[in-house]
Amino acid sequence: MALITDDRDLVFVKPFNGATVSYGFNTNADAADRAVLGHIAQENLSGVGVFGANRPKPARMTKQKLGASASSSHFVDWQSIASAKAADWKISKQAKAGPVVKTSIYSVLVGAKVNSSVDVCWSMSRRQFERIAANRTALGIREVTQATANKAVIGASKWYGIQEPKGAASRDALGLISVKYVEQSRLDNLPAGWVAASDNTVSDPTRAI
Repeated sequence: MALITDDRDLVFVKPFNGATVSYGFNTNADAADRAVLGHIAQENLSGVGVFGANRPKPARMTKQKLGASASSSHFVDWQSIASAKAADWKISKQAKAGPVVKTSIYSVLVGAKVNSSVDVCWSMSRRQFERIAANRTALGIREVTQATANKAVIGASKWYGIQEPKGAASRDALGLISVKYVEQSRLDNLPAGWVAASDNTVSDPTRAI
C-alpha cells in the first residue's frame, strides 16, 4: 500500500460508460493497485482528458489491505469495476455524470463544443444570456438539454489531448462583455467586435502549440 508521503503521479480513468473524456487526478497508488483499478498514465492517454472537473467524476473504490491499519481508496475506471470487485475492492462513492440542468429565472446552463465530441458547460446569468442573443449562434453557445449535459464537462481546470478551450470578449452599449468559452471551431471566425481571450497558459507542457 502506498504511503501518504509517496510521490503522486498524474493518471486518468474513464468515469462511466459513454463518457467523452477521461478524468485526471494525482495518485500515490502503487503499481498493482493502479493496474487493478484501470489507471492510465498521462503518456498513454487516448482522447481528451480533464483535470479538476466538478463533473464528470469517476467512482471511488476502497480496500482494506492485509496487515494495514487503514484502507486504501482510489478512483476507478468504469471498465475495471467488475475485476476490482473480484479482487475485494468495494465501491465507496458512486460515479457522477455531467452537470444537472436546473431551470432558474436567474441563470441558465450553457454549453459550447470543445471538439466534435466534447461539450463544456457553465452557468451564465440570464441577463448575459439575453445580452449576447444576437451573437450566441456565431459564438457556438447554446442552452443545453439534459441529454447533452449528461456527457459534458463542467469546472475543469486543465485539459489534455486538445487545445485549451478559450473564451471571448467584446463591447456593447453597456460596456465590456465576456463569455467563458466559445465553440472551438469558431475561434478563427468570431462575430464582428469579438476577440478570443488567451492567458498564454499551457496545461500540458509536453504538447506542441
